[in-house]
Amino acid sequence: MSDTVLCEIDGGIATLTLNRPDKLNAINYEMADRLLERLDEIELDPRVGAVILTGNYLNIRYERKRIALAGAAPVLDPAASVNGVDHPPR
Repeated sequence: MSDTVLCEIDGGIATLTLNRPDKLNAINYEMADRLLERLDEIELDPRVGAVILTGNYLNIRYERKRIALAGAAPVLDPAASVNGVDHPPR
Protein backbone atom coordinates (compact mmCIF):
# COMPACT_ATOMS: atom_id res chain seq x y z
CA MET A 1 0.00 0.00 0.00
CA SER A 2 1.35 3.44 -0.85
CA ASP A 3 1.70 6.20 1.72
CA THR A 4 -1.43 8.37 1.76
CA VAL A 5 0.49 11.50 2.78
CA LEU A 6 3.91 12.15 1.27
CA CYS A 7 6.38 14.56 2.87
CA GLU A 8 9.32 16.42 1.35
CA ILE A 9 11.41 19.00 3.20
CA ASP A 10 13.45 21.49 1.18
CA GLY A 11 14.78 24.89 2.16
CA GLY A 12 12.84 25.05 5.42
CA ILE A 13 9.55 24.23 3.71
CA ALA A 14 7.73 20.96 4.25
CA THR A 15 5.46 19.95 1.40
CA LEU A 16 2.76 17.47 2.39
CA THR A 17 1.10 15.79 -0.57
CA LEU A 18 -2.23 13.99 -0.22
CA ASN A 19 -1.73 10.80 -2.20
CA ARG A 20 -5.08 9.22 -3.11
CA PRO A 21 -5.53 10.53 -6.66
CA ASP A 22 -7.82 7.64 -7.59
CA LYS A 23 -10.24 8.93 -4.92
CA LEU A 24 -9.60 12.61 -5.78
CA ASN A 25 -7.72 12.84 -2.46
CA ALA A 26 -10.86 12.43 -0.39
CA ILE A 27 -9.71 12.21 3.22
CA ASN A 28 -10.53 8.93 4.92
CA TYR A 29 -9.55 7.79 8.43
CA GLU A 30 -6.24 6.32 7.25
CA MET A 31 -5.26 9.55 5.51
CA ALA A 32 -6.37 11.74 8.43
CA ASP A 33 -4.27 9.65 10.84
CA ARG A 34 -1.25 9.82 8.53
CA LEU A 35 -1.66 13.58 8.04
CA LEU A 36 -1.69 14.11 11.82
CA GLU A 37 1.41 11.92 12.17
CA ARG A 38 3.22 13.93 9.50
CA LEU A 39 2.22 17.23 11.14
CA ASP A 40 3.49 15.96 14.51
CA GLU A 41 6.83 15.04 12.89
CA ILE A 42 7.09 18.44 11.20
CA GLU A 43 6.27 20.30 14.39
CA LEU A 44 9.33 18.74 16.06
CA ASP A 45 11.67 19.34 13.09
CA PRO A 46 13.71 22.54 13.65
CA ARG A 47 14.47 22.77 9.90
CA VAL A 48 10.83 23.47 9.03
CA GLY A 49 9.44 27.00 9.09
CA ALA A 50 6.49 26.60 6.72
CA VAL A 51 4.16 23.88 5.44
CA ILE A 52 2.51 23.54 2.03
CA LEU A 53 -0.42 21.14 1.70
CA THR A 54 -1.10 19.90 -1.82
CA GLY A 55 -2.42 16.79 -3.52
CA ASN A 56 -1.59 14.36 -6.30
CA TYR A 57 -4.27 14.48 -8.95
CA LEU A 58 -5.54 12.63 -11.95
CA ASN A 59 -5.58 14.22 -15.36
CA ILE A 60 -9.36 14.58 -15.58
CA ARG A 61 -9.44 15.03 -19.36
CA TYR A 62 -7.34 11.92 -19.85
CA GLU A 63 -9.53 9.93 -17.46
CA ARG A 64 -12.73 11.12 -19.14
CA LYS A 65 -11.41 9.99 -22.54
CA ARG A 66 -10.24 6.67 -21.09
CA ILE A 67 -13.67 6.04 -19.56
CA ALA A 68 -15.43 7.02 -22.79
CA LEU A 69 -13.21 4.67 -24.80
CA ALA A 70 -14.06 1.88 -22.36
CA GLY A 71 -17.73 2.36 -23.21
CA ALA A 72 -18.85 3.94 -19.97
CA ALA A 73 -21.26 6.86 -19.85
CA PRO A 74 -19.57 10.24 -20.40
CA VAL A 75 -18.58 12.23 -17.35
CA LEU A 76 -19.82 15.80 -17.28
CA ASP A 77 -17.15 18.45 -16.82
CA PRO A 78 -18.16 21.10 -14.24
CA ALA A 79 -16.14 23.62 -16.26
CA ALA A 80 -18.46 22.94 -19.20
CA SER A 81 -21.47 24.23 -17.29
CA VAL A 82 -22.93 27.38 -18.82
CA ASN A 83 -25.61 29.30 -16.91
CA GLY A 84 -26.15 26.27 -14.68
CA VAL A 85 -26.81 23.93 -17.64
CA ASP A 86 -24.44 21.01 -18.04
CA HIS A 87 -23.24 20.16 -21.50
CA PRO A 88 -21.82 16.76 -22.40
CA PRO A 89 -18.08 16.60 -23.12
CA ARG A 90 -16.98 16.89 -26.71
